[in-house]
This record gives sequence, structure tokens and C-alpha cells, in this order.
Amino acid sequence: MSDGLTQLFIEAMAKHLPPSASQLNLLDIGGQAGEVLRELRDDLHVIAVSSDVKTWDEAVSMGSIDAVVAFDHRPDDQFYRAVLRVMRAGGRLIMVNPRGQVSEHDGRQLENEGYTRILIETAVASPLPVGVLIRGEKPHTTSDTLERVQK
Repeated sequence: MSDGLTQLFIEAMAKHLPPSASQLNLLDIGGQAGEVLRELRDDLHVIAVSSDVKTWDEAVSMGSIDAVVAFDHRPDDQFYRAVLRVMRAGGRLIMVNPRGQVSEHDGRQLENEGYTRILIETAVASPLPVGVLIRGEKPHTTSDTLERVQK
């Protein structure tokens, strides 16, 4: 895969990062996207970890991550559950599979694991559609937006 296409995939991920008022704690699975994302957003505190979920406890506190990104990673149920553990309520998982295709299966899998606000779409159109971008959020603990903001 060309460096230019990889750049486009990671830029597509950046569009789905949540806004932040000061600093956004970002967990970069496999360490492939963090450097480019940091160039695009100076509010990111990037923590790169391996794809082995057993090692994450050493790198991050549970519930402390605002967003998790994974580029060219093949997730399984254990991965999805581990991401939910490390993310704060409302945190986002953003993945790009450069060889994947949009599939209902990915959405169902996220939904079955407890994610909300799920989005599955073509990652890049350059000029033909390439790859799949998958996004899901950890549910908030309260449905009252004002109460969440005041916390």
C-alpha cells in the first residue's frame, strides 16, 4: 500500500475524532496512526500500544481514553470488549481496514458488544471506493446531556 493512500486512510480517521476542549487521550492500536493524527490535531495525547489487549493495562487506566484508533487491525470480540473497558463513557472507537468492504456484519458485531452511534462507511474514494471505516461509541451512563457536561 502506498504511503499516500495510508495518509488518506488516517486523515479519514481524523474526521471522526471527538472534539476536545484541551487534550484528547488517544489510544493507537499498533502505533500506525498516532504520528499522522498528531500532525493533524495538536490536542492529542497519543498512547501507542500493541494489538495484544493483555498489555493495555500497563499502558492506560481503565475508563481514561477518549478515543481508540486502529489502522489495518483485524478485531475480534475480545478486542471490542477491551476497548470498551479503556474508554470513558462517550469515547469513540475508529478503525480503518484498507482492504475491507462495507458490511452489515461489522455493524452487528459492534452492536452486540454494546457500542452505540455506529457508522460503517467506505474509508476513501480515490477515485474508486477503497477500504472501510468503522466507528462506534461507548454508551453514556446518563441520557441527560446537561448532566454529562456538568460532570
